[in-house]
Amino acid sequence: MSFLTDAKPLAGLLDSLNPPQKEAVLTTEGPVLVLAGAGSGKTRVLTFRIAHLISSGLAQPHTVLAVTFTNKAAGEMKERVKKLLGVSVPWVTTFHSFCARMLRDEAPAIGYPSGFSIYDEEDSQAVIKKILNSFGRESKEAGRVLGKISDAKSELVEPEDFAAWTKSPMDRWVGEAYRSYQKELLAAGAMDFDDLLMKAHQVLADQADILARWQGRFGYILVDEYQDTNFAQYRLLKLLAGRHRNLFVVGDDDQSIYGWRGARLSNILDFEKDFPETKIVRLEQNYRSTQTILSAASAVVAKNRLRKGKSLWTSGEAGEKLFCYQAADEAEEGFFIAQEVEQLSKKGVTLSQIAVLYRTNAQSRALEDAFRYRALSYILVGGVRFYQRKEVKDLLAYLKFMENPGDLVAFERLLSVPSRGIGKESLKKITEWANVRNMSVYDAFKKVSEIEGVSTKTKNGVAGLVKFFDQMSGLKPRLPLNEFILRVLEGSGLAELFGEEDKADQKGRLENAQELAAAAYEFLERNPEGTLSDFLGEVALLTDLDRWDPATSAVTLMTLHQAKGLEFETVFLAGLEEGLFPLSRTLSDPAELEEERRLFYVGLTRAKKKVSLSFCSRRHRFGETFNLPSRFLDEIPANLVKREGLAYPEKYRGRSIADKPFPRAANRVRSEDSISTRLRTGSQILHPTFGQGQVLATEGEGEALRLWVKFSSGETKKLFAKYASLEVLRY
Repeated sequence: MSFLTDAKPLAGLLDSLNPPQKEAVLTTEGPVLVLAGAGSGKTRVLTFRIAHLISSGLAQPHTVLAVTFTNKAAGEMKERVKKLLGVSVPWVTTFHSFCARMLRDEAPAIGYPSGFSIYDEEDSQAVIKKILNSFGRESKEAGRVLGKISDAKSELVEPEDFAAWTKSPMDRWVGEAYRSYQKELLAAGAMDFDDLLMKAHQVLADQADILARWQGRFGYILVDEYQDTNFAQYRLLKLLAGRHRNLFVVGDDDQSIYGWRGARLSNILDFEKDFPETKIVRLEQNYRSTQTILSAASAVVAKNRLRKGKSLWTSGEAGEKLFCYQAADEAEEGFFIAQEVEQLSKKGVTLSQIAVLYRTNAQSRALEDAFRYRALSYILVGGVRFYQRKEVKDLLAYLKFMENPGDLVAFERLLSVPSRGIGKESLKKITEWANVRNMSVYDAFKKVSEIEGVSTKTKNGVAGLVKFFDQMSGLKPRLPLNEFILRVLEGSGLAELFGEEDKADQKGRLENAQELAAAAYEFLERNPEGTLSDFLGEVALLTDLDRWDPATSAVTLMTLHQAKGLEFETVFLAGLEEGLFPLSRTLSDPAELEEERRLFYVGLTRAKKKVSLSFCSRRHRFGETFNLPSRFLDEIPANLVKREGLAYPEKYRGRSIADKPFPRAANRVRSEDSISTRLRTGSQILHPTFGQGQVLATEGEGEALRLWVKFSSGETKKLFAKYASLEVLRY
């Protein structure tokens, strides 16, 4: 008998489920692991199971706990259940929200008030900076230190155990900062975001009566996206489900892509070790993608060793082949994608049903340029538009001021990044002095030694800035625009600032600033006589996007991580090059490389009907180029892909890879063939041991030719060309 007299009957609705979905919903007792492939209806299974438990009388609404990772996902699940049942289920929530609610009742047991504060990142930064200053360390280390502390908390590592836990002896002192940080939080009656999980676990692990109370409260626990759980979440769930053992987890080991932030793939792979009586249900029927897309994705992810294994299939259409395009560089890649989007739009495809996915945020710049050029509306998800990013605007401020010393907005911006000790009061005095003498503020800067009431520290900061601008004025006419921008980036102190921010887990700042130089390089290729003023004018016009209405149809641009859980009619995967995707740092770690492969799988399975893949023969990134196509492209069965681009003679264009072996690089020749003419500064080479690299300098010729090569690992080596067994990829 149902606990709910007004609950809607579900018998007819259950018949709408396919057999594995129905099996998962109706297996109500004991632990259940649902391996839900992409697009297989996992949310439907979760919501129907909750509704079934309640409508069948097995549970009351308040005795079911369902947890997921985002407020949006939790809200959608709660609404679906309410639509099915006609009543609300109160404990459909996120992990952190659940822990916060529990700790409002139980925090006094571990010395915290029930009304504890929850510190956000800015609050935490303020606390840790104070601690670092007391240690005599730089406050700019705050981000990195907080990142280390966050990693420790996700692994339930207490301050006193940190030194033994950390892999870096250089970071053992962080344990003391961690200890002081926790004391400060406790004294303030506050917890940070990670504490919510860690302290909730502490309460349940250390207080048997509290654990018994919460175990008795929930007869059924359901978990969405289980492959994304970290160690703290895993331990928390194990405690809560310890009595009834009715733990129902849904996840896809092939979509585990958050190892870099603490998620443990082993949680889903080893679920049966903790619960030997586990019932495993595989959801393999896909309701999203064509069979061609599914076959391609499955073939790639099957290369991974760490997986449960499943075969996605659909009763729908086979669909068209995936399309792979080899572009000359990122500019051509961007224009190819924009052109394809334009053609799709003309055929009636809604722009909102198109997504362009990429591995790193910096890749959006070339794509945005191409979309603006063709007046195609787009939405950049997970960040501001490239030229509006803070680090890019900081660098642009220096360039704008050099071109127009009257630009006070640019001038005021550059004064504070990096900090030069020029405070508001000092600037006010200098400005007043300049106004009395009817001169610009910058001209007053040149005479700062004459201004009374300005501190020596400020005068030194001003003098250093003036010297920098004088040096740059001399360099500007002598250097190509892109090289000049890199010199400004270095000389201004921005490169050091952004590099420190990157180390503090604010990834991509320096990379994005360097990408502005790559934009200037492409500008010069289009406009050989172009000046800094011309470039800034183009950038200003390109960033004027007021005519676009975010609510109207627009293409979605986002990183692959941000695309998880979404779906589109057409998906473009850009930048499929070794060193970029997969990232070079993952190539030496099998586990990280497998996560990159899962990320590629996620990208492919976002698409319903059409997938376009692209890579570049040459990419301007950190002063290096990448031109080996991603290994993931080779892992797609040949009969599922059409390939086109630079490496394909006309007779092969548009034909299947089965008709022609896929070339690993254009114009590949052996270094022994006329080596003295084929190897020069800038040549791209492949070494059998060290991998891909770029020739920085040469000395000698013929058999005596020596090379200085920078490899993608970051190492620079001196080689004798005769004995190095090199392959020349581009010269």
